[in-house]
Amino acid sequence: MVALYRSYLVLNDPGRLLSVHIMHTALVAGWAGSMALYELAVFDPSDPVLDPMWRQGMFVIPFMTRLE
Repeated sequence: MVALYRSYLVLNDPGRLLSVHIMHTALVAGWAGSMALYELAVFDPSDPVLDPMWRQGMFVIPFMTRLE
């Protein structure tokens, strides 16, 4: 019951709805940025054929390379 009441408060207040979306965007961008920096720190580019990014456990950087 409490969860429905909270979503009712967010949906009926335009300022709060906007702030919740902005905060979610900031959290997702912060996670992606920190994961990209971590992956860049542990990435070993010595042999890209036998040890590609996906085999090293990379997740964010391969998707970022596809962005235009």
